[in-house]
Amino acid sequence: MSRGYLYFFNFCVLLLFLILKTTQPTLASSSPSYTYSSSSSSSSESLEIIEYDITSCNGDCQYFDKTVWIGGVIPNTANYHAVINVTADNRPLNIYINYADLTVGALTVISNGRFTVTVDSGVDVDIVHDLQLAGNYDFTVDNNQTLTVGNSIQASKGKISFSGADMAFGYGSFTDGCLLVVQSASTFTSIDGVYLDSIHMLLYATINLGGKSYVSNVDFDLRDALVTVQDAYIDNTSIMSNMLTVEGTLVIGTGSNLTSFGNVTVIAPGLIHLQEGAVFVSQHSPNIVGPVHLLLEMASDEGSNITLGHFDQLVINGSTLMGSSNIMDLSGEVSFVDTYFGQLSYAISSSINIQSTGCTYNQIGAISDVSSGPVYYMMSGYNELSNTAGMSADSTQFFLNVGATFNVSNGNVDLKSIGSSIVVSSRAMLYVGNTVLTVSTIVISALQGLAHLMFENSQITSSIILQRATLNITNTHIIGNVQSSQSTINIIGNDNGDVVVFNNNYIGSGGLTSFNIISPILPTQPSQAIFNINGQYQDTTGTFSFGLLQNSKGSYPQITANTPYIILSSLNQISINTTLCSFSTSSVTSLSPTFSLTQSLPNYLLTITFN
Repeated sequence: MSRGYLYFFNFCVLLLFLILKTTQPTLASSSPSYTYSSSSSSSSESLEIIEYDITSCNGDCQYFDKTVWIGGVIPNTANYHAVINVTADNRPLNIYINYADLTVGALTVISNGRFTVTVDSGVDVDIVHDLQLAGNYDFTVDNNQTLTVGNSIQASKGKISFSGADMAFGYGSFTDGCLLVVQSASTFTSIDGVYLDSIHMLLYATINLGGKSYVSNVDFDLRDALVTVQDAYIDNTSIMSNMLTVEGTLVIGTGSNLTSFGNVTVIAPGLIHLQEGAVFVSQHSPNIVGPVHLLLEMASDEGSNITLGHFDQLVINGSTLMGSSNIMDLSGEVSFVDTYFGQLSYAISSSINIQSTGCTYNQIGAISDVSSGPVYYMMSGYNELSNTAGMSADSTQFFLNVGATFNVSNGNVDLKSIGSSIVVSSRAMLYVGNTVLTVSTIVISALQGLAHLMFENSQITSSIILQRATLNITNTHIIGNVQSSQSTINIIGNDNGDVVVFNNNYIGSGGLTSFNIISPILPTQPSQAIFNINGQYQDTTGTFSFGLLQNSKGSYPQITANTPYIILSSLNQISINTTLCSFSTSSVTSLSPTFSLTQSLPNYLLTITFN
């Protein structure tokens, strides 16, 4: 071969290498916070290029055979850039790296022929700078060996496979139909991230994706693989994983999905983010030995879908889930902490306890046309609920632990199933405002007392049982019996003349019950009564008081002597001991109040007259 031809060939190889370096993708995903680029430097460009002499190889050759390298120099130090450039297509070419571990500055394998160039390593390979693979190649690292690339890997087309071997590199770009196979007992580790576009991946190993990674149009099959992700964006791709650990942000883009068959752990401040149209599914795999834990921090956009089931423990913490979240059949532990659910649905065959702390539920309910077993929310801290949808569970119970607050507001909560209830403990607070609430029972279980309830501008269909509690009511219609023992009920009027209606009976018992009405108006007609009861009012041992409030202008209503003012109106006879009735704001008038039971058909009335 002439010296001029060699110079020309060296120039072409160097030019091709420079083109590959400068065309390495730098991508911005549809998520604006992610930009993916290589961290590779140009250090390998200063290396001495040693070219493979394909004319000296008759099909099977050894890398450490100096006769197959132009110039007779084996590129086996960090100062060399080994280039295997095969353009002929007359026969397959197999190159074996054996006998000794290999250290080389850079390695480029390019095959443009229709036959495969196979590079098979049975030793440890340390590429100090860059590995470039393109075309019809098969790059294999055998059992118990390692491939280390100090800077970057750029691979297009071809096949890379590891069997019981370890691979570690700085940044990796795998594109254009590349097939990446990592067999069991292997590891695949990127330090600075990967760019995966239009490739096939079959992984049975431990996968560590450090840095920022971008995955697009990838046939991604993780079998018996433990995957650790630092920051990644998934676009138009399906990922199946047995075990997944997220240390940074894993973005599942529109049209993409992540399916897990085993443990999923998000380590704070890590996050799984589902964009609109993305899907995350947790399923059971018989290959998983031992308990399955889902420890998640997530964010989901509207139009996304999360389906979780068949696990032993589920923890969702610090998440904002605007999309649909579904919990399927399970028998394990469930804990929601500081999480917003746009739509939470469940299908439970037996029963489930959900530990809820600091959560907001915009909408909950059983999955349509699926019968769900009992669901028990054990609430701590502050929690909110706005709406229910679909079929009710067989029984839904909200249990407010000591000191908890449950805010049911601005919606329609329909828990029609028998056995549904809201149970309020000591020092707990239930607020219902601007809501239509249907629940079988609201029960106070406050042995230590100090339970509080507040109903405002709502319609509540429920049987209410108060014990050692305080209930404040404004402009609310209660459909169901109200029972009170050792409790205080305060009915609060307003300038608008809004009233409180008990559609059924009120029964006070125990002798320590207090029923109080305060209002800025003094009604004179039964239809204007501050408190209306369509059933019976029965409490002859508890106290009753009426007082005046200042109106919005800061003044009390004018009291006219000898005028009966209607406090309570009932369609049935009122059972109350008027000697236990009192006027609570005596300072506003010098007149003396008198409480009386009268009748103005069809109404029975409790009135107060000042003399």
